[in-house]
Amino acid sequence: PKKAEYYEHRGMCYKKIGNYEESVKDYTNAIKLEGTNGNFYYNRAISYMCLSPPDYDKALEDYNEAVKLSQAKYRPLFN
Repeated sequence: PKKAEYYEHRGMCYKKIGNYEESVKDYTNAIKLEGTNGNFYYNRAISYMCLSPPDYDKALEDYNEAVKLSQAKYRPLFN
């Protein structure tokens, strides 16, 4: 697929059925296509946290990136 949303939606489906490895792969592909979307990093972080064993370091990196990318979007909420 050439659209990041396709990977995002399939990643959500994989996450929902507990296939976190595939979910991580799909969110990674979405990020490659649209690396400025904080939601992709956030959802990949959740998938990293659900792996067995969890990958806390990668999850933290993704959470930080999600916050960085989403600051402008949510800034009005904090004023």
